[in-house]
Amino acid sequence: MIPAGKTYDEPVLSMDFAATIHEALHVPLPKDQPMDGISLFKQVTTGAALNRPAIYWHFPCYIGKGEPMSLLRAGDYKLIQKFAGPTFELYNVKKDPSEEHDLAKSDPAKVEELKKLLLAWQKDTGAFLADKKNEAYDPNAKEQRGGGKGGQGGGKKKK
Repeated sequence: MIPAGKTYDEPVLSMDFAATIHEALHVPLPKDQPMDGISLFKQVTTGAALNRPAIYWHFPCYIGKGEPMSLLRAGDYKLIQKFAGPTFELYNVKKDPSEEHDLAKSDPAKVEELKKLLLAWQKDTGAFLADKKNEAYDPNAKEQRGGGKGGQGGGKKKK
């Protein structure tokens, strides 16, 4: 039973929801389909700590107006690796939820600590690293939908 009115402060991923729902319904996860998320069922029913050292996001392509990057959230810190640089940005999301104050230059030790975790995760998962800027990408172009291969390689076609 999930306690009514209980809140949890630990960050989670939307990918955790499928594993949580499967466990709550006593439905086994598919053996031939790896799941990126973890079940939160024990945490929401017992209040146990999640004890996940970090969560990761990886966008090796242009999404909307976003550029290729990987992100790591560990505790109150978020490290962003932008591939078009490559550059690293560091934010304390508890003190700076709008991510207005990049701490990378003022806290290089924290950048290195989190960078090791992020690079190890990229290696472990075989993450594709977009290490060059895509010159064909135009963030102001209208997206082409449907019909064949239009937009591949740049995400959007110029009109």
